[in-house]
Amino acid sequence: MASRCLLFAISRARILPKSFGRLHPKYKTPHVAIIFTIAISAAAPWLGREALVWV
Repeated sequence: MASRCLLFAISRARILPKSFGRLHPKYKTPHVAIIFTIAISAAAPWLGREALVWV
């Protein structure tokens, strides 16, 4: 949960693209940030131990 909130806040500060700060119209959640976090988390185990330290 913290990573999506961090992406959302950084996007609102205009450091990351605005798409990370877009809220879902029905659920009011930062859905792009959530999907990005899931994608990185799902891909991380195949990148090895050293990549997990980076994440």
